[in-house]
Amino acid sequence: MIKKIIVNLIHILGYDIYKIPKVDFAGIDKMRIKTIIDIGANRGQFAKRVFVTFPEAKIFCFEPVKLAFDDLEKWAKASGHGRVFAFNVALGDREEEREMFLHSDHTDSSSMLQTTKNFENDFNLAQNQEKIKVSQFTLDAVLEKLVKKELEKEILVKMDVQGYEDLVIGGAKKTLSQVKACVIEIVNDELYKGQPDFQKIFALMDTLGFNYYGNLEQVIDHKDGHIIYFDAIFIKK
Repeated sequence: MIKKIIVNLIHILGYDIYKIPKVDFAGIDKMRIKTIIDIGANRGQFAKRVFVTFPEAKIFCFEPVKLAFDDLEKWAKASGHGRVFAFNVALGDREEEREMFLHSDHTDSSSMLQTTKNFENDFNLAQNQEKIKVSQFTLDAVLEKLVKKELEKEILVKMDVQGYEDLVIGGAKKTLSQVKACVIEIVNDELYKGQPDFQKIFALMDTLGFNYYGNLEQVIDHKDGHIIYFDAIFIKK
């Protein structure tokens, strides 16, 4: 009863309570990370984890889907303690207004790319799709236009952009030259048309001076045991 009263009081004050799952950051948590760039932040799932793990870091979140961004911004303002900054833009390899595929029932899987038959057959998340207009920048340009300050090192970048990772990397080469570690979601199954495979992401990151370091999390197909997608770690050489 007392717990319920306290929770209700916190909600009345405009705050919320989140249970943050314990995550093994595979050694990244031992680094002195001072800046985190969360690309494809959605409602702040990753940001809420690293907010606790790296208590001194500023977190810059980028999320183009307004439905998800509104929740992200609300959390950032209510619980971010001036450390979390949210931007309602997409990131890619050029600056332009473009269309994005919004998955209304599951905004997490929304993408700049069309889903494939594999996605539509294996998941019920893409049944309700619509095209929306979004503003796209490169990461290098958006940091100059919106953040307008030099990032404090060490820097961690997370990318979860549903098959659009290679194009985000293409527009982030200047920033990535200053980055210590990256966490990049890699999709193994062909779920989005034109998505890069692990070999392409590995080659891109290798040319930018990063070593593949292992995985944080992975999702397995329980029918045959293969990995559908995983979060790959890259560390600057």
